[in-house]
Amino acid sequence: MEKRENINEVQQVKAKYRQLVAVCQPFMAGENNNSLKDAFRVLLNSLSNRLKSDSEPYFLHAVDVASIVASEMRLGMTSVLAALLHDVDLDTIKKEFIGTNNKLTDVGTIVQSLHQIGSLPIERLPDNAENFISLLLSISGDVRAVLIKLADRLHRMRTISLLSPANQAAIALETSNLYAPLAHRLGLYKINSELDELSLHYTDPDSYGLLSAKIQQSLVDNKDFISGFLEPVKAELTRLGLDYTIKNRIKSVSSVYNKIRKQQVTFEEVFDLFAIRIIINSKPENEIADCWKAYSGVTNLYAPEPKRMRDWISRPRPNGYESLHVTVLGPSKRWIEVQIRTTRMDEEAEMGNASHWRYKGQAGAVETDEWLNSIRRILEHPGEVEDAISTGSKSGVSENTIYVFTPEGDLKKLKAGSTVLDFAFEVHTNIGAKCSGGKVNRKIVPIKQVLKSGDVVEILTSRNQTPNIDWLGWVATNRAKIKIRRYLKEAEYKLAETGKEIFKRKLGQLKFVNQDEAINKLIAHFKLAGPLDLFQQLAEEKIEPSSIKNNPGYWQRNR
Repeated sequence: MEKRENINEVQQVKAKYRQLVAVCQPFMAGENNNSLKDAFRVLLNSLSNRLKSDSEPYFLHAVDVASIVASEMRLGMTSVLAALLHDVDLDTIKKEFIGTNNKLTDVGTIVQSLHQIGSLPIERLPDNAENFISLLLSISGDVRAVLIKLADRLHRMRTISLLSPANQAAIALETSNLYAPLAHRLGLYKINSELDELSLHYTDPDSYGLLSAKIQQSLVDNKDFISGFLEPVKAELTRLGLDYTIKNRIKSVSSVYNKIRKQQVTFEEVFDLFAIRIIINSKPENEIADCWKAYSGVTNLYAPEPKRMRDWISRPRPNGYESLHVTVLGPSKRWIEVQIRTTRMDEEAEMGNASHWRYKGQAGAVETDEWLNSIRRILEHPGEVEDAISTGSKSGVSENTIYVFTPEGDLKKLKAGSTVLDFAFEVHTNIGAKCSGGKVNRKIVPIKQVLKSGDVVEILTSRNQTPNIDWLGWVATNRAKIKIRRYLKEAEYKLAETGKEIFKRKLGQLKFVNQDEAINKLIAHFKLAGPLDLFQQLAEEKIEPSSIKNNPGYWQRNR
């Protein structure tokens, strides 16, 4: 029996390897072929005896992730190798796989980033999702690490049914809060849609089931309407000599669910449940003309609504998205959206080369545009630019921002160059004022220790600690500087009030009536900046109160 199991396991390993080779075929040649074999060997030696929580061996999961990276993200061999080894110990990778081969160094860099991402605390993720996404983008030493992490999560969600109900709910919620929005932010439309669907299925199964049934029923109910709408359209497009295909775009369950929640509408009020997508097989030089020809054909048949016309062909969206969208009045006086694009435009939109998060108008587009473009180049031409986009190629990510954690898992956004002291004032003014040091990733550090993205910071305080003028040189954020200056100013005024009381008592003892004159004469004598300086120096005992009595003999002259 044991021998039979071993034979089955060997066969399974061989089958998995053959599947991976098949999807990597576009870039399998010579050295790449040997690298893939070597990586697979290291993977098996390192992880063959380890199981994931769903009882699937780690190496099977790793191979499936690598296959997603190759076939669905269309990345190159460096990314495939990093995906294959992403659960292997970094020292093992350096020793047994990279060795002296400098061409494989990027694999180690990507895996290192993946390990760092995997070690981040995510307990408070729902409260920090947007900052968490920015953190992932900022700490990745190579842009491909984020894409591989998404592939890892996609496979995890595809096998989520193997987990316990409690784990299913937790992982689905984490995916909904972080990984689906991250895919959307990077323009990976198909992955975003699948993650959203799978997440909703496990986070709110009742709503998912109800909406899914309603969508399917609506599809049945509208079958004749769609057929009646399309029949004359097909005839007209054929008459115009266009080579085309037509897709019925049905809104996903998660999209309907989100629209109902955000817009506070009923299912029946979701009017864009269906759309018709006309995809034209067109030569590059004829793309724009053919799209407008199809538009004319449709609008000759059905009256368009001018206010809902969207021309993203003459002027593509900033993310590169190209399509004509028009809403027309179809049979039975019902509105329906028609999308017109070429095969190239459709493939780019489907594969994520047009980032939907940007054209939907979400915030954050500006600071990451440049980096998104580099990811887009990887997706479009993996063979040409895979080696060019290496460690540190994240210029679109703001280099002026870092993201650090509290011990509880809350995420704080700070200016690059911020210190423990900056973080303390970010948490709370009183904590900043009493800060005596900190623990960064469990190691005790001074208050002027500079932080980096991903650090977990705990503030140490002392009741005897108070801000001083040196602190202004130890902080980078305006918030901390303002708080320190305010504290110092308040301390100065408190000190001045104490000195003023000392001054008044001494004048009272001398029975000197003209207080203003006395102040002016003392300022002139001690060469001070003003009354505040006089009072502070009295409080700090830099000027002895007795010196007032012993000072110039004007006391008697002015009595």
